[in-house]
Amino acid sequence: RPFLAYQLASLLQHGITDIVLACSYRAEDIRGALGHEAQGADLRYVVEKEPLGTGGGVRNAVDLGRGTVFVLNGDVLSDADLTAMRRFHDTRAARVTILLARVADPTTYGLVDTGADGRIHRFREKPAPGEALTTDTVNAGVYIIDAELLSRMPADRPVSIEREFFPALIADGVACFGWCPPSSYWRDIGSPAAYRAAQMDLLDGRVQTPLTPPG
Repeated sequence: RPFLAYQLASLLQHGITDIVLACSYRAEDIRGALGHEAQGADLRYVVEKEPLGTGGGVRNAVDLGRGTVFVLNGDVLSDADLTAMRRFHDTRAARVTILLARVADPTTYGLVDTGADGRIHRFREKPAPGEALTTDTVNAGVYIIDAELLSRMPADRPVSIEREFFPALIADGVACFGWCPPSSYWRDIGSPAAYRAAQMDLLDGRVQTPLTPPG
């Protein structure tokens, strides 16, 4: 079963059926792999002619007039309660909410400093060696964003959502919050070792998912 099937299942479980995949490399292979996994979803593909970065790819895929959108990085396995995340977002009148995870070694991730109410005070993408660490909460790669904010990104070049978009919103006083659930599974699967570990966690039942592992 392709990894993205677990993200689709999580979205559908929480009532999110209008789903867009922002693709570039080998988009047709992704389409072929997910064709039978999208039951119940209005699944569309937007293919970048040139790589647009983590922010530009989102801007390119989203109708900027369509209210609120969830954004999921394609290399994150999580069973976070997206309904609870949306409730947190709404009760704080947030315009951006970022899923946070606590990790033992945050130096390879984007650090997110928040106040007691969850409001984000600073977003630092991958601190430099020797830089003082003020938090162990990191950007977990799941966001809720008011779609109209995405128009702040230029459309004619690649844009980093972590290094440009989020820091600019925070600097401008836009209501950005971090949500760190007390107990949920999260893993970045962006290396062979982490990918294998995620497979074992799924087989061992450590991840809450509506899907059963094949075989």
